[in-house]
Parts: sequence; C-alpha cells; structure tokens
Amino acid sequence: MAKIAAILGDLRSNRDRLVKDLYFYSIFAILIAVLYHPVMNNFWVFDDTYILRQIQKNSILNFFLVPAVWHKISTSYLTPWVTLSLGLDLKIFGFHHQFFYLHQLFSIWLAVIALYAILKSYMPRVFGAAGALLFLFSAPIAAAAEMLSIRHYIEGLVLYLFALYFFIKALRNHALFNSLLSAVLYFFAMSAKELYVPLGMVFLFFPRGGLKKRIACSIPSIGALILYFIWRQWMLGSFIAGPGMGLFISYSGWNSLLFFIKNVYVSLLMFSGGTVGNTILIFCVCMLPAAAVILCLKERKYLPLLFFTILFFAVYSVPLSVFNLYDVKSVFTEYRLSLVIAAYLSVVIPSAAYFLYDYIGHGNLTTTRFGSISKGLPLSLLAGILMITVWSSTLWIAAQRERIIKPLVQEAKFFMRAGKDILIVTPKPIPSYYYENLEFFKWYYLKEQSPGVVYNSFAYPDDPEPPALKGLSIFRYDVDRGAMSDITGFFFRKRSEYLSHVKKMPFSVTLTVNKGEVSFFVGPSSAGQYFALMGYRPGLYCATATVVRQARVKMATSIKAFLRFGWESPEGWITFSPEWFIDSSKNQEIVWSQ
Repeated sequence: MAKIAAILGDLRSNRDRLVKDLYFYSIFAILIAVLYHPVMNNFWVFDDTYILRQIQKNSILNFFLVPAVWHKISTSYLTPWVTLSLGLDLKIFGFHHQFFYLHQLFSIWLAVIALYAILKSYMPRVFGAAGALLFLFSAPIAAAAEMLSIRHYIEGLVLYLFALYFFIKALRNHALFNSLLSAVLYFFAMSAKELYVPLGMVFLFFPRGGLKKRIACSIPSIGALILYFIWRQWMLGSFIAGPGMGLFISYSGWNSLLFFIKNVYVSLLMFSGGTVGNTILIFCVCMLPAAAVILCLKERKYLPLLFFTILFFAVYSVPLSVFNLYDVKSVFTEYRLSLVIAAYLSVVIPSAAYFLYDYIGHGNLTTTRFGSISKGLPLSLLAGILMITVWSSTLWIAAQRERIIKPLVQEAKFFMRAGKDILIVTPKPIPSYYYENLEFFKWYYLKEQSPGVVYNSFAYPDDPEPPALKGLSIFRYDVDRGAMSDITGFFFRKRSEYLSHVKKMPFSVTLTVNKGEVSFFVGPSSAGQYFALMGYRPGLYCATATVVRQARVKMATSIKAFLRFGWESPEGWITFSPEWFIDSSKNQEIVWSQ
C-alpha cells in the first residue's frame, strides 16, 4: 500500500508540474501570436525564393549527401537543415507563404520552450519563465520571425537546447539513451548552422556531476563532432570556410581587447534593438551577472563561473569570426548572428538573478530592514530588464517592418500581379537572383510573364535610347503612400540627368570564375570608385555593389547573372565595361580593357 501511495503521489506531482508547464507554454504561444502576428501578412523576402527554387529542382536528401547539389545553395557554409525545413513546407503547403510563416512562429515557440526547459532544470519556474520571456521579447527573435531564410538558426537552437537538456538528464541518471539522443540532436544542430559547433564544448564544463561522469556522457557528442567534421570535409572540401575564402579572416578584435569589448557592448544593444532605454538596460544587464560573479568568488563556487565563461566564448566565437557586430549593428539581416547571443543573455540574466535571490534568502543580508529590501532587488532588476526589452524591441521591429519589410513585400506582391509592360525601380539594390527566382515561380504556378526590375537608373546604363524601354510604365514604392506609384516621367528625367555623366574613359577588367570561386582585378586608376552591376536580364541591373580593385570570393554554383563593372572618376564621370553573362558553376576567364 505504501508503494501504491508513493506512485500515486508521484503521478499527482508530475501532473501538477505538467499543468504548470502547460500554463507557461500557453502564455508563450499567446505572446508570440500577439507580438509577431504581422508576419502573416508578409511575402517572400531576402533569400527565400533562391532557396525554394533549388529545393524545387533537387531532392532534399541530396542537399545533405551530394556536394554538387549543396554547392548550388552555398560553397561557403554547410547548413542543409534549412532546405529540409523549408522543403517540407514547400512539399506540404505549396507556394503559400502564410503556412511558412506559421511554421516560423511555431519554431520560435519551440525555441522558447526549450530554453525554459533548460532554465527550470536548475532554478524555480518563475525565473526560468523570465529567461524564456526575455528571449521571446528580444530583437533578434523579432527579426527572425520576419526572415524565412534563417529558419535553420531558430531550429538549430531548438535542436541544441534539447541536446543540452538530454545531456543534463544523462548526468542525473547515467542513461546511455539520453547521451545518444543528445549526440544526435547536437549533430543536427550543427547541420543547421556552424554557430552550434563550438557550443558542444560546454557539455564537459556543465556545473553538474563529477568530471568523469561528464566525460562519459560527452563521448557520444564527441563522436558526433568527429562525424560532423568528416561530413563537412566531404561536402565543402574544407573544415573551415566562409565567403572570403576562410572563416577566421575578417575579425581583428581578437588582437584588441578594447575592440572586443566594443563588439560585446554592441551585442547588448542588439539584444533590445538599440532604440530606447539602452543605458538603463545595459546597466541592469551588467549589474546582475557582475554581482553574481563577485559572490561566486567569495563563496568559492568556481565551476559555475568556468561554465559561463566557456559558454560566453563558445557563443561569441563564430559571430565575431565572421564580422564585427559593431560594423553591422544597424543592418536588419545581420541580427541573425546575434540570435544565439540573445539566448545566452536570456540564460545568464535570470541565472544571476536567481543566484542573488537564493544567496540573500539563505540568511545573507536578511537580518536587517535593508536586507529584506535587498532580497527583492534581483527580482526588481529582472522585471525591469523584461519591461525595457519588450518596449525597446517592439519599437525597433515596428520601425524595421515599415522601413525594410513593407517595401519588399509591397514590391514583390506588385511584381506577381504586374505584366511584362511594367518596369519596377527597386528602392535599394537586391541580389539579382531574388526576382529571377520569383519570376520562375510566377511562371511555374501562374504561367504568366513578369515585369523587369532595375535599381535606380541602371537600365541599359550607357544606352541613351534603348528600344526595350519604349512604351513601358515605370513603378516604384512610395514611402509616403506606403504603396507602389507610377513614376514614368520622373524616371526618364532622372535617367537623362544620369546619362549626362556617362563618358568613355580608360578602364580594364580581369575576371576569373572557377566553379564557385570568383576573383577580379579592375583598373587602371587607383582613384575614384569602382562598382559592379548584376541582373537576371540583359541590360537591367537590380543588384549593385561597391567593390575594391582586387578581390576573391566564394559563391553558390547556381548563380547565373549578367554582369558589368563600372568606374566613377573623382570628377564624377562614369564609364562601364561590356556586359558578360556569368555562370558560377563553370570556368570562365575574361580579360578586357578600353
């Protein structure tokens, strides 16, 4: 009878815990729906159409197993999980973007739940829920909700957090199954994004269990890491890769402590979107961990400090090896690399608050009136951080939607409705493959021809009267109206003004394309400004970029575009190279001069 009573007691206790967890899960879901439901009105943006077209033309499994197929997406990174996740949506829902965004919000919900599961494993639910809410409210999550093409960042985090969760369970009960499951989830997290590779090292330093137990439970994960590197070498031909021919080439901060601190500071700004309350927020965020560190040193609790230090460098290593956060703090799409940093801060802040709360509650500083007030201080700071974060990030994402997302969505939806007698002038340069692939899907599903797209005046840039422009209506997104507007007369007036600066001048280009590797050298002058134009139709250029005189980069082997180089002299004259059709999957060599 005693055993039966104990079993029934455990069942009631488990039921109560499950009810409490379901309560928090429901709150998370409601908040996600309230905060991020505007994404349901979005369309295909950024790299969406590029990835979806490759999925449409290839087997999803081949993105994991066949290097030539994956190279159509990227030769710099190995992230085939994104093709699996978006590919399943495409197979199930077709070209209906609303379901893709619903899946995106569901993935964010899973990430919040996974973070909550980790936190409540070593602190009370209220602190764990606060950490999960911090993450849910953060600007990187708000940005991630808007970008389908970074689905793998979100789901990679889900996979990694559950890998850590099952590793913690393995430490508690020595279960081989939990260790193996953790290793499998860790491998798939790495397949989602390289960000999660260095995070495997924290398993060995987790502040639970003895060192021997942690090593034993980490063996399957170490095996997963070895298997990942073998797979990575097979798929990319290199352990380390990146767009600039190497991952760890662009960050100089490792040699400068001040520069490193500046980048960490900017990551705190990016946590809330950097709009309001920054000084107060950063002070509160730094105050809690700093106080916890001092008390840990006083109490000689070194293992938690070691764990969070290792976790800090593991989280920051890859983002700060790709670029300087300080340089991209205002670039909306780059918030994807601060997603894991946001998760890290959402762990550190409630952990520090709980440690201080627990320290005070066990008889420290509680014998005086001041002590009783101090006990509520960590909770007050945590609540303040939550309120400032949600306020700041909400204002930030609203501004980003209006400034960046809305013009893209309005323009793309107009593209899908317009016919071939329309030319769209895009307000900012976009990758040439965006509209090329959107055009592919318009023909694939609707059997309709598409309008052309050009950036600024770069339609037949040195042809004064191109026949292809005659009879076209020109449209551009009007910021004041929030809609597309007819600018035909204005466009031709601006184009005439621009053409008055075009002049034939000395110019030379050497270009080499070698199956995903592109190098070029332009000259002869070292003064002025060089630039490159790319488009998916001859004579129309929707992508433009300032270039240095000499560069070497890697790109996906699926890129096909019409390319011209240009040079603007210090006096303001502009000259152009001829137009070349570039296929990144082939070998091409061009040497030209005038």
